[in-house]
Amino acid sequence: MLLIITNREGWASRLSPLLLENGIYHLCVPTSFATFACEREDTGAVILDCIPSLSRGEHICADLKRRYPALPVAMVVAPEARPNAHTDAVLRDGNLDTLCENIASLCHANGWSTAPLSTYYLRLTPPCRADYMGLPLSLSPAEFRILHCIFYRSPHPTDCEHLVALCADEGASSEESLAVLIHRINQKAAEIDPRPLVVNEYGKGYRLRDGIL
Repeated sequence: MLLIITNREGWASRLSPLLLENGIYHLCVPTSFATFACEREDTGAVILDCIPSLSRGEHICADLKRRYPALPVAMVVAPEARPNAHTDAVLRDGNLDTLCENIASLCHANGWSTAPLSTYYLRLTPPCRADYMGLPLSLSPAEFRILHCIFYRSPHPTDCEHLVALCADEGASSEESLAVLIHRINQKAAEIDPRPLVVNEYGKGYRLRDGIL
């Protein structure tokens, strides 16, 4: 999973749909949760937004590299900035479309992007293609993102807070609305196989049913 670390309000929500259109599955967190997120999540690479504080970004970059030497970290900096911290790539801030293209190119070139997740029964291909039991499963973008996240973390359950944060901008702003989206996923999957595709482990979150993996 690609982790985007930023404190800019609105920046991540405007960048996220552009990345998803390019098949880049990701999670956005503020700088205060950077280390916590890397510890908890299956982080494959980091995009570290160093606007407006380059020094703070360099500190976080150095800390991540100390803790996880093999973790790729790319820094987003102002056009004139010259970061001192060791980083795998420098991305210049500016037009979001251009920045998204550069992030996508970097991810694809280095294998940081999310490859299709596939088992015998279920295949998910970003940005929004799903096949279940060999048949197409029509999902909304929010439903796909939820199922993709659950699949990515299986067989471990994914907690509701994580899923709400991932899809808050697409209708899952609470655990109740998340439950509705999960129900819709299972309804659509039941047209192919009556068994629930996603199950709830009480107190732990959601996971794929046994036998999918």
